[in-house]
Amino acid sequence: MAPQLLTPPTRSRLARVTRCLLTRHRHHRRFSTNATTERSQKTKGASFSGNEIKLPAALRDKNVVQLKCESSSGFCNVFIVGTVYNSQRSREQVKRIIGHLKPQAVLLGLCQSGSAVLYPPIDTRPGKQPEVGPVSEFRVAFEEARKYGGKVYLGDRHEKITMGRVIRKITLLDFIKLCSLPFKDVPHLSKLLETFPIDRSSITQGFPKLRQVIEHMEGEGINQEIREFKVLTVLQETVLHERDQYMSHSLLEVAKRNNCVVAVVGKGHLPGIKKHWQQDISVAPLLQVPSSKHTIMKLCISVSVVMVGALRY
Repeated sequence: MAPQLLTPPTRSRLARVTRCLLTRHRHHRRFSTNATTERSQKTKGASFSGNEIKLPAALRDKNVVQLKCESSSGFCNVFIVGTVYNSQRSREQVKRIIGHLKPQAVLLGLCQSGSAVLYPPIDTRPGKQPEVGPVSEFRVAFEEARKYGGKVYLGDRHEKITMGRVIRKITLLDFIKLCSLPFKDVPHLSKLLETFPIDRSSITQGFPKLRQVIEHMEGEGINQEIREFKVLTVLQETVLHERDQYMSHSLLEVAKRNNCVVAVVGKGHLPGIKKHWQQDISVAPLLQVPSSKHTIMKLCISVSVVMVGALRY
């Protein structure tokens, strides 16, 4: 599954996207993109002669990873910027790096359903003013790339697939074990429990926040004893590590067709994307959602186990 190339939308399309957000149906619609041929972009500000590019010392830190690979132009420099959600420092760093390099392509750690954050909010209701919140680091990257005509790609797995795989893998018993953990052992456990998708109605609203909490937990490190609980292992594997593989694959696909690429992702994804870089990743299994029949069966078994345990006491 190739990364999606974004094309500038018309105002009417933006209004349509906003209506989807207001009616909670954005997961059932898709952005329409023009089937136009990608134009080659002549970048400015950095030399792409096939040699490795070095960032200035002022732009280098632990949240920026530089990789490379072969490409259709001979060689591609890849820079991955790990960001912190709603961080002014991350936004400034993204802006400065893209502004300095002016890469041919920018890959965002977003999927199609999350791409609405790239555009200013539009409220079509009479007399209503759109709520203006913090500009995301992804929108900063998107707008910076558009200044010089850079191509922008969405590189993350669709949220519905990740969400479906989480729901199919976690049992009621796993969730009860998670609730039994002492809050002091996991700094973000309370937030995790608040965002856990218990039912269908809360999935759409809570999942993006759940994803952010998992990524933040990975960035800060988790107590080894806590890692032994299956529910956290499943969440980490599905919400974080599988997406690391998917985004690493997406980034490589984009890099093979360009000579300089900047990727903007959550900081928690940096180690995983680097680990899986240029590995032979099978994407098809990462896009499969297990049958709901197994989920119902596991739920029944979990409820039975809990009831038997309660009777013993």
